[in-house]
Amino acid sequence: MNEYPLLSPSYLMAAMRHDQTFQHAAAMLHDDWDPNEGGLFREMLQAPDIEMARALQQAGMVKGRWQLDDYGHVKDLLALHAEWFSPTARNALLAPFE
Repeated sequence: MNEYPLLSPSYLMAAMRHDQTFQHAAAMLHDDWDPNEGGLFREMLQAPDIEMARALQQAGMVKGRWQLDDYGHVKDLLALHAEWFSPTARNALLAPFE
């Protein structure tokens, strides 16, 4: 029996295609997000990126440096990289702990 929950079909397709949300989620989990990669404007992580990252971790697909189910990790992530997150992404990160 699988000890990890399965990804939803939409998340599974995003992971298989390595779409933008998957790439954002994986980069954030691996502490490899570059908000200036877009060139002329600063790209921030959004709530769907956080939801994807959380689903990937729960499914055991991407472990990463940051454990999003651990308040200490989330607090440290926000303290170190506050500029990475839009207000909705910040809220999505903190929602499970409220």
